[in-house]
Amino acid sequence: MKDYGENEPDTLDFESHGLQCALRRGPMGSWCGYAAIPVTHPLHNVGYHQSHPLLTKLWKTRQHEPIGNAGIIPLFCADSTKAPSMDVVLAVHGSITYSGDRCPLEDPDGNWWIGFDCSHAGDIIPEIGYNCPGNIYRTIHYARGECEALAGQLAAVTTPRGKTMKRLLAHCAMLLFIAVVLRWAYLASVLP
Repeated sequence: MKDYGENEPDTLDFESHGLQCALRRGPMGSWCGYAAIPVTHPLHNVGYHQSHPLLTKLWKTRQHEPIGNAGIIPLFCADSTKAPSMDVVLAVHGSITYSGDRCPLEDPDGNWWIGFDCSHAGDIIPEIGYNCPGNIYRTIHYARGECEALAGQLAAVTTPRGKTMKRLLAHCAMLLFIAVVLRWAYLASVLP
């Protein structure tokens, strides 16, 4: 059996579109890619299979595009009566197959990690020698490109008014600060 990826590292960490990204070689030798969204992102703590209204705008664009390299099972199972989920909307190799509070095999870091893997029909899975005619080994360069595309799509998801959650939290913090200052001024004027 050919040694696929023998000249590639087993991990790669990088940043794309302002998000932390990671590539990890999975247990079967195929690449898995992950992008981290911070606690301020509107999709933080949303499971990849959960519907979310903020994905509707992206879905309205995506549903008229070719399937491309996304997995078809989530598309066939999508419930058109609800807001879409990440595994339906985000265009990445094999669709989204992971969401969690950590990059796999790492400790939780406060981010919410969204990921995909390169162990689908049409992929060569190195450790089990799954190599049907026409299957392709997905290199680290391919996986990085998919991960960068994922990060770009996640970075584009914003709150309904186009403000990022970070800006909304900043506004809330400013209002809280003003309330504390006003309260302090009031107490200073009424207390001896």
